Amino acid sequence: MESKIRFLNKIKILEECTKDEQKIVGKFFTSSIAKKNDIIFKQGDGGRCLYIVKKGLIASYTYLADGREMDVARYSSGMFFGETALTEALPRTMTCHALSDVELLKLDFIDFYRIVWTYPEIGVKILKAMIRYVILGLRDADKFLTTMALWGEKARFRAITDELTGLYNKRFFEESLELVIIKSKQKKSTFSLIMFDIDDFHTVNENLGMQTGDEILKNVALCIKSVCGENTVIARLGGDEFAILLPDLSITDTLQIAKKFKEVLLQVKLKIGLTSTLINPQITASIGIAEFPDHGETSVVLKEAVDKALYSSKKAGKNKIMCAQSLM
Repeated sequence: MESKIRFLNKIKILEECTKDEQKIVGKFFTSSIAKKNDIIFKQGDGGRCLYIVKKGLIASYTYLADGREMDVARYSSGMFFGETALTEALPRTMTCHALSDVELLKLDFIDFYRIVWTYPEIGVKILKAMIRYVILGLRDADKFLTTMALWGEKARFRAITDELTGLYNKRFFEESLELVIIKSKQKKSTFSLIMFDIDDFHTVNENLGMQTGDEILKNVALCIKSVCGENTVIARLGGDEFAILLPDLSITDTLQIAKKFKEVLLQVKLKIGLTSTLINPQITASIGIAEFPDHGETSVVLKEAVDKALYSSKKAGKNKIMCAQSLM
């Protein structure tokens, strides 16, 4: 492990991470060995892992539409390849093979997501460095720079965060929910799911403008982060709709978090100076809660349960917390 940590300290993809953060990342990598001329993966293959070269040399090439083979890049010690597998479940776009005996470190996409769940700051640092060095390291930049720049934007906005609030986005939430369900079934444990909308948010945009609405959304994000633990997955699904995954938490514990959130949320109006032009001069939210597996054992059923609870909260007059089938 110590030799692995020393090696990780030299990798550009981790250059923004502290030594303690590098040690955390090191726990998620696994090692593998390939012989000279071995194919690591072929163009068109599946696979959801990133590779870092520890020793040796890797070559990559792609086949053009006319059947010609085009050399793309060389990867030596400390360099990485296969990075799009972490963010996109798409076939490999290149073939990579060993030009010598090589030692590799592998990071599976599930383990990368685990890093992001527990240590979101590390995940963001890795992605930023990844985007930067993918672009800078291209051998044939004039042909690939535009494509990779577009991928970089796509990865940054789709893979992890919502641009406005800094929370996770809908796509990441959906994948996280599926993985948490799998993990909870394996552990035979429970977890809770919260969904909430900001009450009368359309009135904010109509009367005070979208800029004020955006400020409210950003402050709401800060409020919910202030009451949730580091293992939670907090996402903005779109508009004023938010969702929170709370691994290993019962609905009873989750209810206390929701109540605390309601209290903190009332302070938002003081920060941005809302006026009496709003129907409700205070910022409030309608909240729905569901628990796995009692309210659903699949993502579809669980989301339906929490969505019905949220709808019931709105129907009951808003600014309320509703558990699936129970008023709280």
